[in-house]
Amino acid sequence: MVTGLTGARKRERDLQRRAGRRAARQTGTAQESSGKDIAMTSSQAVRAVLAGLEHSRSWQEELYRDVHRHPELPHQEHRTAALVAERLRSAGYQVHEGVGGTGVVGVLANGEGPVVLLRADMDALPVREATGLPYASAVTATDATGAEVPVMHACAHDAHVACLAGAAHLLAEGREHWTGTVVALFQPAEEAGDGARAMVADGLAGLIPPPTVALAQHVMALPAGQSSPAPDPCCRQQTACGSPCTAAAPTARCRTPRSIRWCSRR
Repeated sequence: MVTGLTGARKRERDLQRRAGRRAARQTGTAQESSGKDIAMTSSQAVRAVLAGLEHSRSWQEELYRDVHRHPELPHQEHRTAALVAERLRSAGYQVHEGVGGTGVVGVLANGEGPVVLLRADMDALPVREATGLPYASAVTATDATGAEVPVMHACAHDAHVACLAGAAHLLAEGREHWTGTVVALFQPAEEAGDGARAMVADGLAGLIPPPTVALAQHVMALPAGQSSPAPDPCCRQQTACGSPCTAAAPTARCRTPRSIRWCSRR
């Protein structure tokens, strides 16, 4: 009797274990299926937002050439700021101009969700262009010291402006496929090292909701159509003080931020 009862209990326990394993497998399959559904939904949303890329690419390229042909020194980005403000306003963004001097901020609220800040810089460098391009710059301007200097977009800020203007447009056109808030921030005077600080001092925090994430961009040596996101500082920089550093390991001389994400050890 004892042996028989023990065997029955063992069989019952084994049956319960097998049932538990089946239930676990079914739950796992359901979760995996749900994950795939979520991934598919997300992928479909991305494709839907990007569906307008072919339409926007032509004016983005023209905007790039226009900005490249008309570069502006730090704190003098009036023409560029007007171009991006017009683009944002036509796409339905709430636009703030003159932030920190010539900075432009567009806010597109689209229901509940994360607040994503997208940032591009607008200023050019005192460099003479010799590319021979049909849209090459022939601009000269007076710099902060009063000297007349040639001006060129030699650091890809023209591309940054065109890319962010295009992204802002696509997100506005495809807003039915996402929820949250987009903040498109066009920063002045990155090359001078004080544009970000000027925007903050001018009340930037009061114009936008607290960002969940802030994303910037850089033109790198990658094939067209590819991107390479990185969560941490990854590009060697030359600070406004002339001392080379990285945001991860700045030198003792580094005191001036180059971008909206300031050096944590300044």
